[in-house]
Formats: sequence, C-alpha cells, structure tokens
Amino acid sequence: MEILIYPDSRLRQKSEPVTVFDDSLKQIVKEMLKLMHSKRGVGLAAPQVGILKNLIINHLYYDDKENPREPVVMVNPKIIERRGTTFTEEGCLSTPEIYASVERDQWLKVEFQDLDGNIHQIEVENFRAKMVLHEMDHLEGKLFWDYLGLAQRNLLIKKLKKSLK
Repeated sequence: MEILIYPDSRLRQKSEPVTVFDDSLKQIVKEMLKLMHSKRGVGLAAPQVGILKNLIINHLYYDDKENPREPVVMVNPKIIERRGTTFTEEGCLSTPEIYASVERDQWLKVEFQDLDGNIHQIEVENFRAKMVLHEMDHLEGKLFWDYLGLAQRNLLIKKLKKSLK
C-alpha cells in the first residue's frame, strides 16, 4: 500500500459506500494506519491509497497528552450539522510540501459507522473539524486547493510538479 501523489487521476474519483464490514476492511484500516504513521500524517482517506471506499482515519486527539486515544476510524461519514467558519493552513500527504490557508467549517457534528457497522456521532471543532473535512473531501475526489482561487491553485500545482521532478 502506498499513498497516491497528485496528479494521479484516482485522487479525483468519487468513492462508494462501504457495505461489507469484515476482516478485509479491518486489514485495510490496519495498513492505512501503519502507512499514515510512517508518513507522520494525522489523517488518511482510502482513496489516497487507491481504495475507492468511504473510509477515513484521523488522529483527532493526537495532541491530547493527558488522555491519549486511538485514531478515529470513520466508515461512511456524513456531516449532520455545521457552524461557523475559520481559515487554517492545510497540507496533504498526496500533495507533499504544499500548504495553503483554506476556509473550513469551525464546528461539525459527524455521523459515521465503525468497523463493525455500528453508528456513532462525534462533535469536532477548529483543527479537528478541518481534519475531518479534509479527509471527507478525498471521498468526493476533492483536494484542499480546490477551495482556492484559480491563480493560487495553479501556483501550488506548478510548485508541486517542480518538487516532484
């Protein structure tokens, strides 16, 4: 398993809902977690590794030293409620060394399934909301720079292509 790098066309494809909750799904998550950690990422979506399924993982609580928690696995996530907006800098494992300030929702309520198909809801805000939105965008074939103006987006793409040579 490896992370797809832009301009790989698979990054622009929409993923499909997960309908089978079995050991193969758990194995995919295990491999995604290992890869995400090896790249020092805090989130990863299945389409970033060429698997077009509605599956994301996030280290939402990586900074909670007093209450460390495992990464959150979200299968078939959907936004139930959103509030406010804020600008934060984003980067992406599929667009290495590229960063830009993007406007995102400040607070979210998200519904998702776990690896056994059980439904959960979670509320996240600020950086954690951005992490969820960023990974959910990958499920729709979107990249963070799609929210930027054309000139800024083209500049980032040119910079990325130059760095990959």
